[in-house]
Amino acid sequence: MIKFNKKKLSSVQGVFILYMLASSTVILVFNLIYPGETAPLAYFSWRWRFVQGSLDIMNLFPALALSALTIPFGIKFWPMEKFTAFSPQFLKFIRGSILTAIAAAAIYTAIFLLVLPSVRDYQADLRYQGRLYRISKQEAQNYAAVGQWAEAAQFLGICEQIWPGGPEVAKLKAESDIRNEETRLKTVSSSPENRYERVKGALPGEVPLTAAEAMTLAEKALQEERFYDAHWLATLAGRLAGTGSAETVSAAQLASRAWNAVSSMAPTARESEAYRLYRLKRDGYEALAGEDWIRAYYIFLELLSFTPNDPDAEKHFRMSEEGCSRTAFFVDEMDLATGGIITGAVFSLPLGLGRMVMRLSSLTIFSDSAYGVGAEIFAFDRDARPAWRMEVPYIKFLPLSLENETRTTMLFRALDRVDKDLRWEPIVRGMGEAPPEGPLLNLNLAWKDFLLLVDLRRGVDNLPVQDLIEAANAVGNFGHLPQIFQAEFIHRIARPVLFLPLAIFILVLGWRYRAMKRPRYWAYLMMGILPVVMHGLVQFARSWVNNIGIWSVITLGFSGAIIAFAAGSLVLLVLSLIILAAQNG
Repeated sequence: MIKFNKKKLSSVQGVFILYMLASSTVILVFNLIYPGETAPLAYFSWRWRFVQGSLDIMNLFPALALSALTIPFGIKFWPMEKFTAFSPQFLKFIRGSILTAIAAAAIYTAIFLLVLPSVRDYQADLRYQGRLYRISKQEAQNYAAVGQWAEAAQFLGICEQIWPGGPEVAKLKAESDIRNEETRLKTVSSSPENRYERVKGALPGEVPLTAAEAMTLAEKALQEERFYDAHWLATLAGRLAGTGSAETVSAAQLASRAWNAVSSMAPTARESEAYRLYRLKRDGYEALAGEDWIRAYYIFLELLSFTPNDPDAEKHFRMSEEGCSRTAFFVDEMDLATGGIITGAVFSLPLGLGRMVMRLSSLTIFSDSAYGVGAEIFAFDRDARPAWRMEVPYIKFLPLSLENETRTTMLFRALDRVDKDLRWEPIVRGMGEAPPEGPLLNLNLAWKDFLLLVDLRRGVDNLPVQDLIEAANAVGNFGHLPQIFQAEFIHRIARPVLFLPLAIFILVLGWRYRAMKRPRYWAYLMMGILPVVMHGLVQFARSWVNNIGIWSVITLGFSGAIIAFAAGSLVLLVLSLIILAAQNG
Protein backbone atom coordinates (compact mmCIF):
# COMPACT_ATOMS: atom_id res chain seq x y z
CA MET A 1 0.00 0.00 0.00
CA ILE A 2 1.35 3.39 -1.00
CA LYS A 3 1.83 5.81 1.90
CA PHE A 4 1.79 9.53 1.36
CA ASN A 5 3.89 11.91 3.39
CA LYS A 6 1.44 14.70 4.22
CA LYS A 7 4.24 17.03 5.21
CA LYS A 8 5.92 16.72 1.82
CA LEU A 9 2.60 17.03 -0.02
CA SER A 10 1.78 20.23 1.85
CA SER A 11 5.21 21.75 1.22
CA VAL A 12 5.69 24.47 -1.42
CA GLN A 13 7.19 21.97 -3.87
CA GLY A 14 4.46 19.38 -3.19
CA VAL A 15 1.65 21.90 -3.68
CA PHE A 16 3.29 23.17 -6.90
CA ILE A 17 3.58 19.67 -8.41
CA LEU A 18 0.10 18.54 -7.37
CA TYR A 19 -1.54 21.74 -8.60
CA MET A 20 0.26 21.68 -11.97
CA LEU A 21 -0.58 18.00 -12.54
CA ALA A 22 -4.22 18.42 -11.51
CA SER A 23 -4.82 21.57 -13.59
CA SER A 24 -3.02 20.09 -16.65
CA THR A 25 -5.15 16.95 -16.40
CA VAL A 26 -8.35 18.99 -16.20
CA ILE A 27 -7.35 21.06 -19.26
CA LEU A 28 -6.39 17.98 -21.28
CA VAL A 29 -9.58 16.07 -20.42
CA PHE A 30 -11.69 19.13 -21.22
CA ASN A 31 -10.06 19.39 -24.67
CA LEU A 32 -10.54 15.69 -25.32
CA ILE A 33 -14.27 16.17 -24.72
CA TYR A 34 -14.69 19.69 -26.13
CA PRO A 35 -11.80 20.35 -28.54
CA GLY A 36 -13.07 23.78 -29.57
CA GLU A 37 -11.78 23.98 -33.15
CA THR A 38 -12.96 21.09 -35.33
CA ALA A 39 -10.28 18.67 -36.53
CA PRO A 40 -9.21 19.16 -40.19
CA LEU A 41 -10.24 15.53 -40.87
CA ALA A 42 -12.27 13.10 -38.80
CA TYR A 43 -9.28 10.74 -39.08
CA PHE A 44 -7.23 13.25 -37.03
CA SER A 45 -9.88 13.67 -34.33
CA TRP A 46 -8.08 12.25 -31.27
CA ARG A 47 -4.66 13.51 -32.31
CA TRP A 48 -6.14 16.96 -32.86
CA ARG A 49 -7.81 16.99 -29.43
CA PHE A 50 -4.59 15.93 -27.71
CA VAL A 51 -2.59 18.61 -29.57
CA GLN A 52 -5.16 21.27 -28.67
CA GLY A 53 -5.02 20.26 -25.03
CA SER A 54 -1.22 20.26 -25.01
CA LEU A 55 -1.11 23.73 -26.56
CA ASP A 56 -3.57 25.07 -23.99
CA ILE A 57 -1.48 23.62 -21.15
CA MET A 58 1.70 25.21 -22.53
CA ASN A 59 0.04 28.56 -23.19
CA LEU A 60 -1.44 28.62 -19.69
CA PHE A 61 1.71 27.35 -17.99
CA PRO A 62 2.84 30.82 -16.72
CA ALA A 63 -0.56 31.55 -15.16
CA LEU A 64 -0.78 28.06 -13.63
CA ALA A 65 2.80 28.21 -12.32
CA LEU A 66 2.30 31.66 -10.75
CA SER A 67 -0.92 30.43 -9.16
CA ALA A 68 0.86 27.33 -7.83
CA LEU A 69 3.55 29.57 -6.26
CA THR A 70 0.90 31.74 -4.59
CA ILE A 71 -1.47 29.04 -3.30
CA PRO A 72 0.79 27.81 -0.41
CA PHE A 73 0.58 31.28 1.16
CA GLY A 74 -3.22 30.99 1.31
CA ILE A 75 -3.89 27.38 2.31
CA LYS A 76 -1.22 27.06 5.03
CA PHE A 77 -1.01 28.77 8.39
CA TRP A 78 2.10 30.93 8.47
CA PRO A 79 3.14 31.82 12.05
CA MET A 80 3.82 35.48 12.70
CA GLU A 81 7.58 35.23 13.07
CA LYS A 82 9.41 38.51 13.48
CA PHE A 83 11.94 39.01 10.69
CA THR A 84 13.88 42.12 9.96
CA ALA A 85 14.53 43.45 6.49
CA PHE A 86 17.31 41.56 4.65
CA SER A 87 17.23 38.90 7.36
CA PRO A 88 19.08 35.65 6.51
CA GLN A 89 16.50 33.80 8.57
CA PHE A 90 13.71 35.12 6.35
CA LEU A 91 15.50 34.06 3.15
CA LYS A 92 16.07 30.61 4.67
CA PHE A 93 12.41 30.45 5.68
CA ILE A 94 11.22 31.26 2.14
CA ARG A 95 13.99 29.37 0.34
CA GLY A 96 11.60 26.61 -0.83
CA SER A 97 9.43 29.10 -2.68
CA ILE A 98 12.46 30.75 -4.33
CA LEU A 99 13.87 27.40 -5.53
CA THR A 100 10.44 26.39 -6.85
CA ALA A 101 10.19 29.68 -8.76
CA ILE A 102 13.62 29.06 -10.33
CA ALA A 103 12.61 25.51 -11.30
CA ALA A 104 9.34 26.80 -12.80
CA ALA A 105 11.29 29.37 -14.84
CA ALA A 106 13.62 26.65 -16.16
CA ILE A 107 10.69 24.40 -17.12
CA TYR A 108 8.91 27.29 -18.84
CA THR A 109 12.08 28.14 -20.80
CA ALA A 110 12.36 24.56 -22.09
CA ILE A 111 8.66 24.39 -22.94
CA PHE A 112 8.48 27.77 -24.66
CA LEU A 113 11.72 27.58 -26.64
CA LEU A 114 11.83 23.88 -27.53
CA VAL A 115 8.52 22.07 -27.13
CA LEU A 116 5.94 24.71 -28.09
CA PRO A 117 7.28 25.42 -31.64
CA SER A 118 7.38 21.68 -32.40
CA VAL A 119 3.80 21.13 -31.24
CA ARG A 120 2.61 24.16 -33.22
CA ASP A 121 4.41 22.84 -36.28
CA TYR A 122 2.71 19.45 -35.87
CA GLN A 123 -0.66 21.21 -35.56
CA ALA A 124 0.10 23.12 -38.77
CA ASP A 125 0.96 19.80 -40.47
CA LEU A 126 -2.44 18.39 -39.53
CA ARG A 127 -4.15 21.49 -40.91
CA TYR A 128 -2.23 21.35 -44.20
CA GLN A 129 -2.82 17.63 -44.60
CA GLY A 130 -6.54 18.21 -44.16
CA ARG A 131 -6.50 20.92 -46.85
CA LEU A 132 -4.40 18.76 -49.17
CA TYR A 133 -6.83 15.87 -48.70
CA ARG A 134 -9.77 18.04 -49.73
CA ILE A 135 -7.85 19.47 -52.71
CA SER A 136 -6.78 16.00 -53.87
CA LYS A 137 -10.27 14.61 -53.41
CA GLN A 138 -11.74 17.40 -55.55
CA GLU A 139 -9.08 16.96 -58.25
CA ALA A 140 -9.67 13.19 -58.33
CA GLN A 141 -13.40 13.75 -58.77
CA ASN A 142 -12.77 16.25 -61.58
CA TYR A 143 -10.46 13.86 -63.47
CA ALA A 144 -12.83 10.94 -62.93
CA ALA A 145 -15.70 12.97 -64.37
CA VAL A 146 -13.85 13.34 -67.69
CA GLY A 147 -12.55 9.75 -67.73
CA GLN A 148 -8.89 10.50 -66.96
CA TRP A 149 -8.49 7.66 -64.51
CA ALA A 150 -4.69 7.61 -64.39
CA GLU A 151 -4.63 11.21 -63.11
CA ALA A 152 -7.52 10.46 -60.76
CA ALA A 153 -5.53 7.54 -59.31
CA GLN A 154 -2.58 9.88 -58.63
CA PHE A 155 -4.70 12.15 -56.43
CA LEU A 156 -6.55 9.25 -54.85
CA GLY A 157 -3.15 7.87 -53.85
CA ILE A 158 -2.48 11.12 -51.98
CA CYS A 159 -5.82 10.80 -50.20
CA GLU A 160 -5.02 7.19 -49.29
CA GLN A 161 -1.67 8.17 -47.75
CA ILE A 162 -3.26 10.90 -45.63
CA TRP A 163 -6.31 8.87 -44.62
CA PRO A 164 -5.78 5.11 -45.26
CA GLY A 165 -9.08 3.51 -46.22
CA GLY A 166 -10.93 6.83 -45.99
CA PRO A 167 -14.66 6.28 -46.54
CA GLU A 168 -15.07 9.58 -48.42
CA VAL A 169 -13.12 8.32 -51.44
CA ALA A 170 -13.50 4.53 -51.04
CA LYS A 171 -16.11 4.18 -53.79
CA LEU A 172 -14.22 6.41 -56.21
CA LYS A 173 -10.95 4.57 -55.50
CA ALA A 174 -12.56 1.19 -56.21
CA GLU A 175 -13.89 2.45 -59.53
CA SER A 176 -10.52 3.98 -60.38
CA ASP A 177 -8.73 0.69 -59.70
CA ILE A 178 -11.16 -1.17 -61.98
CA ARG A 179 -10.84 1.37 -64.80
CA ASN A 180 -7.05 1.45 -64.65
CA GLU A 181 -6.86 -2.34 -64.60
CA GLU A 182 -9.08 -2.49 -67.70
CA THR A 183 -6.76 -0.04 -69.44
CA ARG A 184 -3.72 -2.07 -68.46
CA LEU A 185 -5.21 -5.29 -69.82
CA LYS A 186 -6.05 -3.61 -73.12
CA THR A 187 -2.54 -2.23 -73.60
CA VAL A 188 -0.70 -5.44 -72.64
CA SER A 189 -1.12 -7.83 -75.57
CA SER A 190 0.73 -10.75 -74.06
CA SER A 191 3.51 -11.55 -71.66
CA PRO A 192 7.07 -12.13 -72.89
CA GLU A 193 6.69 -15.85 -72.12
CA ASN A 194 3.66 -16.17 -74.41
CA ARG A 195 5.35 -14.04 -77.07
CA TYR A 196 8.19 -16.51 -77.31
CA GLU A 197 6.13 -19.64 -76.81
CA ARG A 198 5.70 -20.53 -80.46
CA VAL A 199 9.17 -19.51 -81.54
CA LYS A 200 11.05 -21.42 -78.87
CA GLY A 201 13.08 -24.46 -79.72
CA ALA A 202 16.35 -24.87 -81.47
CA LEU A 203 18.31 -27.92 -82.42
CA PRO A 204 17.76 -30.77 -79.98
CA GLY A 205 20.31 -31.33 -77.35
CA GLU A 206 21.30 -34.76 -78.73
CA VAL A 207 22.54 -35.40 -82.30
CA PRO A 208 20.25 -37.88 -84.18
CA LEU A 209 21.79 -41.38 -84.46
CA THR A 210 20.02 -42.58 -87.62
CA ALA A 211 18.88 -41.05 -90.91
CA ALA A 212 15.24 -41.82 -90.04
CA GLU A 213 15.48 -39.91 -86.77
CA ALA A 214 17.10 -36.97 -88.54
CA MET A 215 14.36 -36.96 -91.24
CA THR A 216 11.64 -37.03 -88.58
CA LEU A 217 13.19 -34.07 -86.77
CA ALA A 218 13.70 -32.19 -90.03
CA GLU A 219 10.06 -32.61 -91.08
CA LYS A 220 8.96 -31.41 -87.62
CA ALA A 221 11.24 -28.35 -87.83
CA LEU A 222 9.88 -27.56 -91.30
CA GLN A 223 6.31 -27.71 -90.01
CA GLU A 224 7.28 -25.34 -87.15
CA GLU A 225 8.90 -22.94 -89.69
CA ARG A 226 12.35 -23.47 -88.25
CA PHE A 227 13.80 -23.54 -91.71
CA TYR A 228 17.48 -23.29 -90.78
CA ASP A 229 17.09 -26.23 -88.41
CA ALA A 230 15.13 -28.21 -91.02
CA HIS A 231 17.84 -27.69 -93.67
CA TRP A 232 20.61 -28.73 -91.24
CA LEU A 233 18.74 -31.86 -90.10
CA ALA A 234 17.81 -32.89 -93.67
CA THR A 235 21.43 -32.52 -94.77
CA LEU A 236 22.53 -34.61 -91.77
CA ALA A 237 19.96 -37.29 -92.68
CA GLY A 238 21.43 -37.54 -96.22
CA ARG A 239 24.92 -38.02 -94.83
CA LEU A 240 23.75 -40.74 -92.46
CA ALA A 241 21.77 -42.58 -95.17
CA GLY A 242 24.73 -42.95 -97.52
CA THR A 243 25.06 -42.53 -101.31
CA GLY A 244 22.37 -44.03 -103.59
CA SER A 245 19.78 -44.90 -100.95
CA ALA A 246 16.13 -43.84 -101.15
CA GLU A 247 16.49 -41.89 -97.88
CA THR A 248 19.26 -39.84 -99.48
CA VAL A 249 16.89 -38.67 -102.21
CA SER A 250 14.14 -37.84 -99.69
CA ALA A 251 16.64 -35.97 -97.50
CA ALA A 252 17.88 -33.95 -100.49
CA GLN A 253 14.32 -33.02 -101.44
CA LEU A 254 13.50 -31.97 -97.86
CA ALA A 255 16.71 -29.92 -97.63
CA SER A 256 15.86 -28.20 -100.92
CA ARG A 257 12.39 -27.30 -99.68
CA ALA A 258 13.84 -25.88 -96.44
CA TRP A 259 16.45 -23.82 -98.29
CA ASN A 260 13.86 -22.43 -100.70
CA ALA A 261 11.87 -21.35 -97.66
CA VAL A 262 14.96 -19.63 -96.26
CA SER A 263 15.70 -17.87 -99.55
CA SER A 264 12.29 -16.82 -100.74
CA MET A 265 9.91 -16.62 -97.83
CA ALA A 266 9.56 -13.84 -95.20
CA PRO A 267 11.57 -14.20 -91.96
CA THR A 268 10.22 -16.57 -89.35
CA ALA A 269 8.43 -15.35 -86.25
CA ARG A 270 11.57 -15.89 -84.22
CA GLU A 271 13.75 -14.06 -86.71
CA SER A 272 11.25 -11.21 -87.05
CA GLU A 273 11.06 -10.82 -83.29
CA ALA A 274 14.83 -10.84 -82.95
CA TYR A 275 15.18 -8.22 -85.69
CA ARG A 276 12.48 -6.07 -84.10
CA LEU A 277 14.26 -6.17 -80.75
CA TYR A 278 17.52 -5.32 -82.50
CA ARG A 279 15.91 -2.29 -84.15
CA LEU A 280 14.36 -1.25 -80.83
CA LYS A 281 17.72 -1.42 -79.07
CA ARG A 282 19.38 0.48 -81.89
CA ASP A 283 16.75 3.26 -81.79
CA GLY A 284 17.15 3.52 -78.04
CA TYR A 285 20.90 3.75 -78.30
CA GLU A 286 20.66 6.46 -80.97
CA ALA A 287 18.29 8.46 -78.70
CA LEU A 288 20.68 7.97 -75.79
CA ALA A 289 23.68 9.12 -77.83
CA GLY A 290 21.73 12.19 -78.97
CA GLU A 291 20.75 12.96 -75.33
CA ASP A 292 17.07 12.52 -76.13
CA TRP A 293 16.69 11.14 -72.63
CA ILE A 294 12.91 10.87 -72.46
CA ARG A 295 12.58 8.96 -75.76
CA ALA A 296 15.47 6.70 -74.79
CA TYR A 297 13.87 6.00 -71.41
CA TYR A 298 10.59 4.74 -72.88
CA ILE A 299 12.37 2.70 -75.59
CA PHE A 300 14.55 0.85 -73.09
CA LEU A 301 11.58 0.43 -70.76
CA GLU A 302 9.74 -1.37 -73.58
CA LEU A 303 12.84 -3.37 -74.45
CA LEU A 304 13.23 -4.57 -70.85
CA SER A 305 9.67 -5.91 -70.91
CA PHE A 306 10.75 -8.29 -73.72
CA THR A 307 14.34 -8.99 -72.67
CA PRO A 308 14.51 -8.47 -68.89
CA ASN A 309 17.90 -10.21 -68.65
CA ASP A 310 19.63 -8.12 -71.30
CA PRO A 311 22.52 -6.36 -69.47
CA ASP A 312 22.87 -3.70 -72.19
CA ALA A 313 19.19 -2.79 -71.97
CA GLU A 314 19.38 -2.57 -68.16
CA LYS A 315 22.48 -0.38 -68.26
CA HIS A 316 21.12 1.98 -70.93
CA PHE A 317 17.78 2.18 -69.15
CA ARG A 318 19.48 3.43 -65.97
CA MET A 319 21.49 5.95 -67.98
CA SER A 320 18.39 7.31 -69.71
CA GLU A 321 16.48 7.45 -66.41
CA GLU A 322 19.28 9.50 -64.88
CA GLY A 323 19.31 11.76 -67.94
CA CYS A 324 15.54 12.31 -67.63
CA SER A 325 16.05 13.68 -64.13
CA ARG A 326 17.91 16.66 -65.64
CA THR A 327 14.95 17.89 -67.66
CA ALA A 328 11.84 16.26 -66.10
CA PHE A 329 10.54 14.26 -63.16
CA PHE A 330 8.04 11.44 -62.68
CA VAL A 331 4.73 12.19 -61.04
CA ASP A 332 4.97 9.13 -58.80
CA GLU A 333 7.88 10.86 -57.02
CA MET A 334 5.34 13.22 -55.50
CA ASP A 335 4.82 11.41 -52.23
CA LEU A 336 2.81 14.39 -51.05
CA ALA A 337 1.71 13.03 -47.71
CA THR A 338 5.04 12.23 -46.10
CA GLY A 339 6.92 15.49 -46.23
CA GLY A 340 6.23 18.90 -44.71
CA ILE A 341 3.07 20.23 -46.37
CA ILE A 342 1.80 23.75 -46.95
CA THR A 343 -1.14 24.94 -49.04
CA GLY A 344 -1.82 28.24 -50.74
CA ALA A 345 1.87 29.21 -50.65
CA VAL A 346 2.88 32.54 -52.23
CA PHE A 347 6.50 33.54 -52.84
CA SER A 348 8.12 36.74 -54.12
CA LEU A 349 11.57 36.00 -55.52
CA PRO A 350 14.20 37.98 -57.47
CA LEU A 351 14.49 37.04 -61.16
CA GLY A 352 17.20 38.81 -63.12
CA LEU A 353 16.61 42.55 -62.77
CA GLY A 354 12.93 42.01 -61.98
CA ARG A 355 10.86 39.79 -59.72
CA MET A 356 8.81 36.64 -59.88
CA VAL A 357 5.64 35.97 -57.88
CA MET A 358 4.64 32.33 -57.54
CA ARG A 359 1.53 30.80 -56.03
CA LEU A 360 1.06 27.06 -55.44
CA SER A 361 -2.06 25.17 -54.44
CA SER A 362 0.07 22.81 -52.37
CA LEU A 363 3.76 22.27 -51.72
CA THR A 364 5.47 19.28 -50.13
CA ILE A 365 8.97 19.77 -48.75
CA PHE A 366 11.82 17.32 -48.24
CA SER A 367 15.43 18.07 -47.33
CA ASP A 368 16.67 17.53 -50.90
CA SER A 369 13.60 18.30 -53.04
CA ALA A 370 10.14 19.84 -53.06
CA TYR A 371 7.04 19.19 -55.16
CA GLY A 372 4.27 21.63 -56.00
CA VAL A 373 0.80 21.24 -57.51
CA GLY A 374 -1.13 23.90 -59.39
CA ALA A 375 1.58 26.57 -59.74
CA GLU A 376 0.98 30.01 -61.22
CA ILE A 377 4.04 32.14 -61.93
CA PHE A 378 4.06 35.82 -62.89
CA ALA A 379 7.29 37.56 -63.89
CA PHE A 380 7.79 41.34 -63.81
CA ASP A 381 10.56 43.46 -65.25
CA ARG A 382 12.61 46.04 -63.34
CA ASP A 383 9.81 48.62 -63.77
CA ALA A 384 7.18 46.23 -62.30
CA ARG A 385 5.57 45.67 -65.71
CA PRO A 386 4.26 42.14 -66.47
CA ALA A 387 6.83 40.18 -68.49
CA TRP A 388 5.38 36.66 -68.82
CA ARG A 389 3.03 34.23 -67.14
CA MET A 390 3.26 30.47 -66.66
CA GLU A 391 0.78 27.85 -65.44
CA VAL A 392 2.39 24.59 -64.29
CA PRO A 393 0.31 21.52 -63.30
CA TYR A 394 3.24 19.92 -61.44
CA ILE A 395 6.55 21.46 -60.44
CA LYS A 396 9.69 20.15 -58.76
CA PHE A 397 12.29 22.19 -56.85
CA LEU A 398 15.85 20.88 -56.71
CA PRO A 399 19.17 22.05 -55.24
CA LEU A 400 21.76 22.88 -57.91
CA SER A 401 25.36 22.72 -56.71
CA LEU A 402 27.56 25.55 -58.00
CA GLU A 403 31.10 26.56 -57.04
CA ASN A 404 30.49 28.03 -53.60
CA GLU A 405 26.82 27.41 -52.81
CA THR A 406 23.72 25.46 -53.70
CA ARG A 407 21.10 27.27 -55.77
CA THR A 408 17.46 26.40 -56.43
CA THR A 409 16.22 24.98 -59.75
CA MET A 410 12.61 24.51 -60.86
CA LEU A 411 11.54 21.68 -63.20
CA PHE A 412 8.27 22.21 -65.08
CA ARG A 413 7.92 18.93 -67.04
CA ALA A 414 6.29 15.90 -65.40
CA LEU A 415 6.20 12.39 -66.90
CA ASP A 416 4.36 9.17 -66.26
CA ARG A 417 6.80 6.40 -65.43
CA VAL A 418 5.13 3.86 -67.75
CA ASP A 419 2.85 5.62 -70.25
CA LYS A 420 4.89 7.66 -72.74
CA ASP A 421 1.77 9.50 -73.91
CA LEU A 422 1.12 10.98 -70.47
CA ARG A 423 3.13 14.13 -69.72
CA TRP A 424 2.41 17.50 -68.21
CA GLU A 425 4.01 20.60 -69.71
CA PRO A 426 3.78 24.26 -68.59
CA ILE A 427 1.49 26.71 -70.39
CA VAL A 428 3.51 29.88 -71.04
CA ARG A 429 2.24 33.25 -72.21
CA GLY A 430 4.45 36.19 -73.10
CA MET A 431 3.25 39.54 -71.77
CA GLY A 432 5.97 41.90 -72.96
CA GLU A 433 9.08 39.73 -72.81
CA ALA A 434 10.00 36.32 -74.18
CA PRO A 435 9.22 33.61 -71.61
CA PRO A 436 11.97 31.17 -70.59
CA GLU A 437 12.69 28.33 -72.97
CA GLY A 438 13.02 24.76 -71.86
CA PRO A 439 11.56 22.81 -68.95
CA LEU A 440 13.65 24.33 -66.15
CA LEU A 441 14.45 27.68 -64.57
CA ASN A 442 17.43 28.43 -62.33
CA LEU A 443 16.76 30.89 -59.51
CA ASN A 444 19.15 33.26 -57.81
CA LEU A 445 18.10 31.73 -54.51
CA ALA A 446 20.15 29.54 -52.19
CA TRP A 447 18.53 26.20 -51.38
CA LYS A 448 18.73 26.80 -47.62
CA ASP A 449 16.97 30.14 -48.11
CA PHE A 450 14.24 28.42 -50.12
CA LEU A 451 13.66 25.94 -47.29
CA LEU A 452 13.58 28.86 -44.84
CA LEU A 453 11.00 30.70 -46.97
CA VAL A 454 8.85 27.58 -46.97
CA ASP A 455 9.08 27.35 -43.19
CA LEU A 456 7.98 30.98 -42.95
CA ARG A 457 4.71 30.07 -44.69
CA ARG A 458 3.82 28.08 -41.57
CA GLY A 459 3.94 31.25 -39.50
CA VAL A 460 6.59 33.09 -37.50
CA ASP A 461 5.32 31.49 -34.28
CA ASN A 462 6.26 28.05 -35.60
CA LEU A 463 9.88 28.95 -36.35
CA PRO A 464 12.51 27.66 -33.91
CA VAL A 465 14.27 30.49 -32.10
CA GLN A 466 17.59 29.74 -33.84
CA ASP A 467 15.95 30.28 -37.27
CA LEU A 468 14.63 33.75 -36.41
CA ILE A 469 18.03 35.48 -36.70
CA GLU A 470 18.80 33.55 -39.88
CA ALA A 471 15.46 34.63 -41.34
CA ALA A 472 16.10 38.26 -40.40
CA ASN A 473 19.44 38.17 -42.26
CA ALA A 474 18.31 36.16 -45.30
CA VAL A 475 14.76 37.00 -46.37
CA GLY A 476 14.87 40.79 -46.67
CA ASN A 477 14.93 40.48 -50.48
CA PHE A 478 12.03 38.04 -50.58
CA GLY A 479 9.12 40.22 -49.47
CA HIS A 480 9.64 40.05 -45.69
CA LEU A 481 10.67 42.74 -43.19
CA PRO A 482 13.70 41.73 -41.09
CA GLN A 483 12.38 43.76 -38.13
CA ILE A 484 9.50 41.29 -37.75
CA PHE A 485 11.87 38.42 -37.02
CA GLN A 486 14.15 40.56 -34.83
CA ALA A 487 11.22 41.68 -32.69
CA GLU A 488 9.93 38.10 -32.49
CA PHE A 489 13.37 36.92 -31.37
CA ILE A 490 13.42 39.48 -28.53
CA HIS A 491 9.85 38.60 -27.60
CA ARG A 492 10.66 34.87 -27.68
CA ILE A 493 13.66 35.31 -25.35
CA ALA A 494 11.94 37.88 -23.12
CA ARG A 495 9.00 35.69 -22.13
CA PRO A 496 10.97 33.00 -20.27
CA VAL A 497 13.68 35.41 -19.04
CA LEU A 498 11.18 37.82 -17.49
CA PHE A 499 9.18 34.98 -15.95
CA LEU A 500 11.58 34.69 -13.00
CA PRO A 501 11.38 38.38 -11.91
CA LEU A 502 7.60 38.19 -12.29
CA ALA A 503 7.50 35.01 -10.18
CA ILE A 504 9.57 36.68 -7.44
CA PHE A 505 7.21 39.67 -7.40
CA ILE A 506 4.35 37.18 -7.01
CA LEU A 507 6.17 35.63 -4.05
CA VAL A 508 6.41 39.09 -2.49
CA LEU A 509 2.65 39.58 -2.87
CA GLY A 510 1.99 36.08 -1.55
CA TRP A 511 4.12 36.77 1.54
CA ARG A 512 2.53 40.16 2.15
CA TYR A 513 -0.98 38.69 2.03
CA ARG A 514 -0.27 35.26 3.53
CA ALA A 515 -2.75 33.55 5.83
CA MET A 516 -2.20 34.76 9.41
CA LYS A 517 -4.71 32.26 10.76
CA ARG A 518 -5.95 28.90 9.74
CA PRO A 519 -7.61 29.25 6.30
CA ARG A 520 -11.18 28.18 5.69
CA TYR A 521 -13.03 27.18 2.53
CA TRP A 522 -12.52 30.53 0.76
CA ALA A 523 -8.83 29.70 0.40
CA TYR A 524 -9.64 26.64 -1.71
CA LEU A 525 -12.02 28.65 -3.89
CA MET A 526 -9.06 30.84 -4.81
CA MET A 527 -7.44 27.86 -6.57
CA GLY A 528 -9.89 28.35 -9.44
CA ILE A 529 -9.90 32.15 -9.37
CA LEU A 530 -6.14 32.70 -9.20
CA PRO A 531 -5.35 31.24 -12.68
CA VAL A 532 -7.84 33.65 -14.25
CA VAL A 533 -6.24 36.62 -12.51
CA MET A 534 -2.73 35.43 -13.29
CA HIS A 535 -3.58 34.79 -16.95
CA GLY A 536 -4.82 38.36 -17.29
CA LEU A 537 -1.62 39.61 -15.65
CA VAL A 538 0.55 37.48 -17.96
CA GLN A 539 -1.30 38.66 -21.09
CA PHE A 540 -0.90 42.28 -20.00
CA ALA A 541 2.84 41.78 -19.45
CA ARG A 542 3.21 40.00 -22.82
CA SER A 543 1.52 42.83 -24.73
CA TRP A 544 3.83 45.37 -23.13
CA VAL A 545 6.93 43.28 -23.83
CA ASN A 546 5.83 42.76 -27.44
CA ASN A 547 5.18 46.48 -28.02
CA ILE A 548 8.42 47.52 -26.33
CA GLY A 549 10.33 44.94 -28.40
CA ILE A 550 8.94 46.27 -31.69
CA TRP A 551 9.58 49.87 -30.66
CA SER A 552 13.15 49.14 -29.55
CA VAL A 553 14.02 47.28 -32.78
CA ILE A 554 12.68 50.13 -34.93
CA THR A 555 14.20 52.89 -32.80
CA LEU A 556 17.46 51.41 -31.51
CA GLY A 557 18.17 48.77 -34.12
CA PHE A 558 18.54 45.08 -33.37
CA SER A 559 21.88 45.36 -31.53
CA GLY A 560 20.71 48.30 -29.43
CA ALA A 561 17.43 46.50 -28.64
CA ILE A 562 19.34 43.41 -27.44
CA ILE A 563 21.52 45.53 -25.15
CA ALA A 564 18.51 47.42 -23.76
CA PHE A 565 16.61 44.16 -23.20
CA ALA A 566 19.54 42.53 -21.38
CA ALA A 567 20.04 45.57 -19.16
CA GLY A 568 16.32 45.86 -18.38
CA SER A 569 16.01 42.16 -17.54
CA LEU A 570 18.98 42.36 -15.18
CA VAL A 571 17.57 45.45 -13.46
CA LEU A 572 14.17 43.78 -12.98
CA LEU A 573 15.72 40.62 -11.56
CA VAL A 574 17.91 42.53 -9.08
CA LEU A 575 15.02 44.80 -8.11
CA SER A 576 12.70 41.84 -7.48
CA LEU A 577 15.30 40.14 -5.30
CA ILE A 578 15.89 43.34 -3.30
CA ILE A 579 12.16 43.81 -2.72
CA LEU A 580 11.82 40.17 -1.64
CA ALA A 581 14.78 40.39 0.74
CA ALA A 582 13.41 43.63 2.24
CA GLN A 583 10.26 41.90 3.50
CA ASN A 584 9.82 41.44 7.24
CA GLY A 585 7.49 39.60 9.52
